[in-house]
Amino acid sequence: MIRQYLLISAIAACFIVSCATTKHTELSSPEQHDPLSRITAKQLFDHGMSLSHHGDYLRAEQYLAASMDKGYPESKVVPALVEVCVLSSRLPSAVQYAEPFLERHPRLWSLRLVLASVYYSLGRYASSKRELYMAIEDAPKEPASAHYLLAMNFREEKNEEEIKVHAKRYLELAPKGIHAEQAEQLIRFPLKAAAEDLQQGPIRLESQQGRDDEQ
Repeated sequence: MIRQYLLISAIAACFIVSCATTKHTELSSPEQHDPLSRITAKQLFDHGMSLSHHGDYLRAEQYLAASMDKGYPESKVVPALVEVCVLSSRLPSAVQYAEPFLERHPRLWSLRLVLASVYYSLGRYASSKRELYMAIEDAPKEPASAHYLLAMNFREEKNEEEIKVHAKRYLELAPKGIHAEQAEQLIRFPLKAAAEDLQQGPIRLESQQGRDDEQ
């Protein structure tokens, strides 16, 4: 309720032009009391994305969620919501948005990769691996990032053989990828702590090619 109140207050400040103060005894229509009634779902979504681009992730989440409530396609809103939650280090919230959406849209492999990275950061290694194998199966082009993440998951389980298998596959798919140096280190020293362990938040993903197939 507090979030809804804050959102409505913010929207009213941004979008509703103040009317001249008049005294009247006539009853106002419901639309006059609802600031959202004059704002389209697209306006809410666009403003949420603008806030995200400027680093205001909490308000961005509020506007994006409101746009979905007004009917903006969840296929566009949910990935954006997950992104703003990740960028603001609110990983459990990112999971709460992604999980039910993927239950309804199981073939959206690109979002599944993001969820796998979030799971890894939360220490949910079995869940991360499950999502990665599903993403590999569904993606039109085998995603290199999935194999790097698998190698990292297996490293947490101290499975040297699987670490090397997936690190090598990553390098086959992306020899000049953003994790190429770390993958080489994983092959040489599978259980040695990598520099990337010092980072906060989910592991970065390669730029993905191919479209999600919705069924």
